[in-house]
Amino acid sequence: ADYIISGSIPFLLEVNTTPGMTETSFIPQQVRAAGLDISDVMTDIIEYEYNRLKK
Repeated sequence: ADYIISGSIPFLLEVNTTPGMTETSFIPQQVRAAGLDISDVMTDIIEYEYNRLKK
């Protein structure tokens, strides 16, 4: 999320529901740090949700 502070009051500007997915973005870095492959992680997430929703 992005905020701006005016005086001592924080104002929400936007919520980023789609995080960056470039090589230097946080999530891909964390996936690599865990020793995982981003393609495998994304496939697992999609398959999990697909199976959860078709019940």
